[in-house]
Amino acid sequence: MTKHIYLVHGYQSSPHANWFDWLKTQLKFKNQQQLNVLHLPTPNHPNPGAWDHACHTTITANGDLILIGHSLGCMQILRFLQQHPDLKQVNVILVGGFSEHLTTLPELDAFTNYQLNFQQLKQQISHLTVFAAKNDAIVNFEYTAKLAHNLNGSFVLLPTGHHFMGSEGYVKLPVVYNELLKIL
Repeated sequence: MTKHIYLVHGYQSSPHANWFDWLKTQLKFKNQQQLNVLHLPTPNHPNPGAWDHACHTTITANGDLILIGHSLGCMQILRFLQQHPDLKQVNVILVGGFSEHLTTLPELDAFTNYQLNFQQLKQQISHLTVFAAKNDAIVNFEYTAKLAHNLNGSFVLLPTGHHFMGSEGYVKLPVVYNELLKIL
């Protein structure tokens, strides 16, 4: 069965930022799998409606669906799934995610004010692993742990990693690749 793998970037990011190109290359050359990294409009001033539209028009699921999110992209994945209750057995990997108001980033409240139905989402997600770093100064790991708990997902707390951004030296993220191998 065809695997449909999508990565949803976060706030102030792009399809070629951080570790995304590395992961895309790993999948293409080692596993003959295509990673589609979404290009979300105006990432420096994200609009939930515009991001919803980009996901609705880009993500297709006529086979196995794997969604990978980074930072605000995690919340966007959950919004997308909730808006498509027909999607079932979705595999999800979240990195540095959150689903509630961040005092450090109040400009993202338009996303976090969206009421998630965790019961519905748990029915849609078949495999969920959530990664965070103990030293993340952008999204406190406790927010990420709470998100994993609310979705009954596996939570992996790394001792270091910050917010897993290229500007912090994270242009590769083997833990995500290794987790992806488990569900391919």
